[in-house]
Amino acid sequence: MTAHARPFYKQARYWPFCLIAVVCLLPIISSPVALTLGLTLASLGLVPKQLDLGAITKKLLAYSIVGLGFGIQLESAINASLANLPLIVGSIIATLLLGFLLTRLLNFDSKTGHLIAAAVPLQRSPLRYTLNPIKPPSR
Repeated sequence: MTAHARPFYKQARYWPFCLIAVVCLLPIISSPVALTLGLTLASLGLVPKQLDLGAITKKLLAYSIVGLGFGIQLESAINASLANLPLIVGSIIATLLLGFLLTRLLNFDSKTGHLIAAAVPLQRSPLRYTLNPIKPPSR
């Protein structure tokens, strides 16, 4: 660190970032609101350049997935997965086929198109399970 460089939290320009980061940790702020606030800060250029956001995001995502796992009973997760297996497999196959067709239709590089087509189902899966919590089977 040079003699003139100050930590980002001592620069007035980044005070909104620090304040909003702390507020987002409170339970009254929902995930969509926190995400919107973060996107707004990034769009306005108020995210400190000194932060390694890629590493922070990777850690937070891993912690959140582990946290979600603690709230689900293993038997319930297995039953829900088996009950929805045709839907899960069908949506993955449909997404891969659509990606393959769009890659050909739009003349994308085949490796890039296939990478995007394969990444989409992986990105959508955790979102689907967090938005549709597992319900106990009706008796």
